Amino acid sequence: PGFYEYGDGFHLGAGNSLGTPLTEVTVDFDAEPRDETAPDIGADEYLAPNYDGIVEVPGEIITIQGAIDIAVSGDSIKVAAGTYTENIDFSGKNIVVIGSGRETTIIDGNQSESVVKFISGEDSTAVLMGFTITNGAAEHGGGIYLYQSSPSLYDLTVSQNTATSSGGGICSQNQSHPVLKNSIVVNNSSDINAGGIRCWDSSNMKLENVVIANNTASDLGGGLHCRGSSSPTLMNVSIINNSSLSSAGGIYLRSDSNPIIVNSIIWGNTPQNIYFRAGESPSHITFYYSDLEGGQDSIVTNDNGTVTWGDGNIDLDPLFIDADSGDFHLSDLSPVISAATDSVQIGDTW
Repeated sequence: PGFYEYGDGFHLGAGNSLGTPLTEVTVDFDAEPRDETAPDIGADEYLAPNYDGIVEVPGEIITIQGAIDIAVSGDSIKVAAGTYTENIDFSGKNIVVIGSGRETTIIDGNQSESVVKFISGEDSTAVLMGFTITNGAAEHGGGIYLYQSSPSLYDLTVSQNTATSSGGGICSQNQSHPVLKNSIVVNNSSDINAGGIRCWDSSNMKLENVVIANNTASDLGGGLHCRGSSSPTLMNVSIINNSSLSSAGGIYLRSDSNPIIVNSIIWGNTPQNIYFRAGESPSHITFYYSDLEGGQDSIVTNDNGTVTWGDGNIDLDPLFIDADSGDFHLSDLSPVISAATDSVQIGDTW
């Protein structure tokens, strides 16, 4: 159970589903022929398989938002290493925005609003990959805000963002169904609910190989907050050391929310790892092959929901290398190594 490593520990390597590495083409971004006798000034353009074209930032376009503004659905934007102080909105365009790697490519929201917004119906072909998303501040979704949109979010670090209401790191709202994969959501905060991630109003997020750690909420749900028939699926997710001042440092459930947890670790969250809200439509949670501190008996249901306790679950210290310092890799002595499964099928996802 827990975070699934790639390459250097967290980076998604070559040969991924986007078809990278990129290949050079013979026409430029403006459809003019390219050859050695007619070079362009600025960055070369490339074409990723399955996409019409790619523009590089910085180069011909200085900002990420500037590149988005001229792009059309099907285009791709390749962003060089650096810090970009801006707030970006995909503006309903199903485009691919790829950073050079989250260790080196940073979008800084300058505490002015959400760092990244998907609020115009973007679908799974809208991709954000290879960035650190930081220093955002908004009512909902300080780092990333989604409204009726379902993009693909890969290889991201979402850190040091704040919300005045909910979703310090990420807020997924109103039938948004994003995929978050190979990513880290750490050290975000909310003045009310969901320091890390909020799924709200029938938003069914899919998380795979994700760390949600050290996030804080002043009220409910330090790590993950699910409300209003929002039923995320979590595979190889570690929810560690999150906290709230009221209820559910780990996962807070209310209003007919039904998450499914597989091959995951939920440990060290305060005041409780998992908490159901009383007095509303009951919720339900399902566990398979996961490590929950305190086991099934630690889940506070308030007689307002049920727990499916499937095969392979354990209650053993996962023995991270150094959780206090933010290193959530498993030590060689960890009891959760090789304790996962690849046989549980959840709908059409796994």
